[in-house]
Amino acid sequence: INIPGAVSKSLSIGSASLADNGAVYRVAVSNAFGSILSAGATLSVIAGHRPLPVITLPLEGGTYIAGNQIQFSGSATDAEDGVLPIGSLTWKVLFHHDAHAHPVLGPFSGAAGGTFTVPTVGETSPDTWFRIHLTAIDSTGLTTEITRDIFPETSSFTLTSNVPGIVLSLDGSPVSNPSTTTGVVGMARSISTAATQVVNGREFQFVRWSDGGAIAHTIATPAS
Repeated sequence: INIPGAVSKSLSIGSASLADNGAVYRVAVSNAFGSILSAGATLSVIAGHRPLPVITLPLEGGTYIAGNQIQFSGSATDAEDGVLPIGSLTWKVLFHHDAHAHPVLGPFSGAAGGTFTVPTVGETSPDTWFRIHLTAIDSTGLTTEITRDIFPETSSFTLTSNVPGIVLSLDGSPVSNPSTTTGVVGMARSISTAATQVVNGREFQFVRWSDGGAIAHTIATPAS
């Protein structure tokens, strides 16, 4: 049966009833040499409500610092099935940086939650966060996905010297002196300078960092 007015590249069905379950749709393409039908697309209409998943941990608005172990947990209910078994839950965790994301865990099913550890080395940008995904599926195949974001605690630290013009390095790259950087608390950062430097015709020798570290050493981004 041809659908009246259905001549565009896509078809939107305004509503469907249980009687439409199993209906098969095909698109006919024709030109001057003839016409051909595509393979069929079967419409599934299910009576019921989508499941309702809930993420209980971490709490809404939760934060982290590098090195933290993050625990996540949740559950789901369904209007028809009641409390869904843990086999109906699927988890995944993504690490977001700016406009892209990297997989951290999953997807995996059959668990009420899990844990992961925030790395202390790696991406140093403060524009990062973790997104926890929970998907629940009920006995009829209907699914619902929810997410929970957790953001880092950040602070700023300043590298400077008592001699203007001395070149300092952060994570292997030279920085201005003084240089203030915002980072995720607890994230490892490497700082260094040269043993001797000439500034305005005078030679200066390295004596010490204020924290007593070696000329090149690693610090954890302080909390304040």
